[in-house]
Amino acid sequence: MDILSKRMRDLRVDHDMKQSDIGSALGITQNMVSNYENGREPPIATIIAYANYFDVSVEYLLGISADRQRPK
Repeated sequence: MDILSKRMRDLRVDHDMKQSDIGSALGITQNMVSNYENGREPPIATIIAYANYFDVSVEYLLGISADRQRPK
């Protein structure tokens, strides 16, 4: 599992959400969420949507930064 997939999964689990919950919130299917959490590369729009939904930086999701905070 790459860092993006792991962080996407960890954020969902940390917020006690099911794959179907985050899928509904972002307008994607539960199957797509599962695919992304298992290594399939999501489109950049989905990465941005995850970052916005969970209020983390894209850099955090991509493993560029260990800091979850979005720049101010």
